[in-house]
Amino acid sequence: MTRGDGAAISLTHGLNVQVETQYGKVIDRVLDSENLLGPLLPRHDDEAFSCLRFVDWYGKTIFNRPQMPTVLAELQTIRAKAMNPKQEALLDTIERLAHLALVEPHRHLKFVGD
Repeated sequence: MTRGDGAAISLTHGLNVQVETQYGKVIDRVLDSENLLGPLLPRHDDEAFSCLRFVDWYGKTIFNRPQMPTVLAELQTIRAKAMNPKQEALLDTIERLAHLALVEPHRHLKFVGD
């Protein structure tokens, strides 16, 4: 499996994406058990992406409310790489989660890796 422009990744499953409160309570989540998101995300050195390029495959990446407009715009950009309806549906769900993080203060969008 490769990430974005060809960087090799080796995961048995994809990233989980969730919206949390400031206290860590999960409001909603999506599990990417088929690693559909992996090929869509940009490489870590792709400076065209100021947020999604920092998603950590083996750790946690948290985006806060002020970052949500950028995250949403970058999700729209990577949508062009979607190769099938499953990837498009996953991006729809992640965008919905990002909107949940945007509309209320003290919420975060968290990408949880392996």
